[in-house]
Amino acid sequence: MPILYYVTHPQVRIDAAIPVPEWGLSGVGRARAVAMLDQPWVGAIRRIVSSGERKAIETAEILASHLRLAVEVRERMHENDRSATGFLPPPEFEAVADQFFANPHESIRGWERAGEYATASEIVREAVRDWQAKRELRHDNIRRLRQRWDEGKASGPPEPVDFDALRKEARRKLMEASSNGR
Repeated sequence: MPILYYVTHPQVRIDAAIPVPEWGLSGVGRARAVAMLDQPWVGAIRRIVSSGERKAIETAEILASHLRLAVEVRERMHENDRSATGFLPPPEFEAVADQFFANPHESIRGWERAGEYATASEIVREAVRDWQAKRELRHDNIRRLRQRWDEGKASGPPEPVDFDALRKEARRKLMEASSNGR
């Protein structure tokens, strides 16, 4: 049975002059992400999905590089959009964040409503649904490939192929199809 690991980004490099989604990992954050690679569960990871925020992508890339996997970016997995206020000093940010989570269906100071995703588990459920759909598609593709393989084997013994003639026929059909507007 597949297991889902939800990893959040560690410490970021805070810069009031840069939009929050473009903040990257700090040196401490990068070191903590690298230290995560020693955890015993990391080797079981087979797929990495990240939000489009720089700090999340940088964290995912550290894992992906270690595991030789690709990073899949899902824009809807972003943190709440708080671009209306931009950078807030930590005490003010904490106060606004408290209001944000206490009133999930209201926009606090122009921030995206927390109710768009009331919980992290909703984000995870959406990612799992996406994974299941892709898994079903992959199984369908494998089933069709096996069927074609069996059909090929049942069609009789192999025969020599004139690849030059085959290419000419394919080019002729391609030209015919393009001249017919297909």
